[in-house]
Amino acid sequence: LPSTLVPSVSAESTRIALWDHVARGGGLLAMHTTTICFDDWAEWGEVVGGSWRWGVSAHPPLGPVRAVKVADHPVVDPIDENLALRDEVYGDMDLRDDVEVLMTARRDVDDADQPVVWTRRHGEGRVVYDGFGHDADSVRHPRHRALLAAALTWILEDR
Repeated sequence: LPSTLVPSVSAESTRIALWDHVARGGGLLAMHTTTICFDDWAEWGEVVGGSWRWGVSAHPPLGPVRAVKVADHPVVDPIDENLALRDEVYGDMDLRDDVEVLMTARRDVDDADQPVVWTRRHGEGRVVYDGFGHDADSVRHPRHRALLAAALTWILEDR
């Protein structure tokens, strides 16, 4: 669209709108690079439940991943025990103490378990972080799609 047709929105007003949306009861499905987004806004990690720490956090190249279900929750009900797909595993991120980790994966055989799917409450709202979704193949994966549908159902259900 021509810039004359797009209203000017400041970064600050966008941040306030996102914060307020979730805090007042809105849902947020945060995927893949969401933890890196708004890296100049420390409070974003409070909304999502985790954030990338430059110089510490890392991920391997795109490749095979096996994520393991570590909690019972409606978001991961479609997953039996694990989810195998082609994606990336973000690791060594700064997680908030109150996230509920639902799935973990390892970047390599010597790695510690890295949280890759979690939920969090932000005010009255619900947040699901799904660390996968690097590309269309990941999102099209049948079991990943089932997880995404369950995540959307959970964040949007009446409370």
